[in-house]
Amino acid sequence: MNCPHCHRTLYSRRPRCEHCGETLPAEYLIPDPQEEALKAEIEESKAYLAKRRKEAAEEEEEKRRAQGYGISPFHLGPPML
Repeated sequence: MNCPHCHRTLYSRRPRCEHCGETLPAEYLIPDPQEEALKAEIEESKAYLAKRRKEAAEEEEEKRRAQGYGISPFHLGPPML
């Protein structure tokens, strides 16, 4: 979609053109209910990604512990002779 004033490509649906600063017509803007739905979807996606990252970090830590990484040799006690 291009700005009706400067004819440059619009990369957002803000009330003003990011290039020339002119106010955009209402048909160029996202309706409020749609904007709220998009914001809610973004927040859900962020929460999902945060949860998955936490789970992945926990799984990686579990693997390290199972393989013995992260255990200091000093915690194993003195060497057996």
